Amino acid sequence: MSAAGGIRNVIRSIEDAHGERCVDLISRADGSVVFKVCRRDPEDGGRWSIVADHSAVAYASEESAYKAAAARFGWLPPWPLPGATDDATG
Repeated sequence: MSAAGGIRNVIRSIEDAHGERCVDLISRADGSVVFKVCRRDPEDGGRWSIVADHSAVAYASEESAYKAAAARFGWLPPWPLPGATDDATG
């Protein structure tokens, strides 16, 4: 675990409509959330490859990390996502 806070697990992976790109929201041991962007290409056998690692900036919640990702990647749907936790209610 080289990232500050220690990466713990992917809490949500949001794919685009074509299943070619996704954003992974990742919780860290310190409770913060980071994100990484991946793509899946047929020539790679359908495996996901990280194309943008935004884990240097940590967010206090899933919602704030997602909104930061959505501001950068217009293909993401608006918050709230189905099953997402509302920051106001925890």
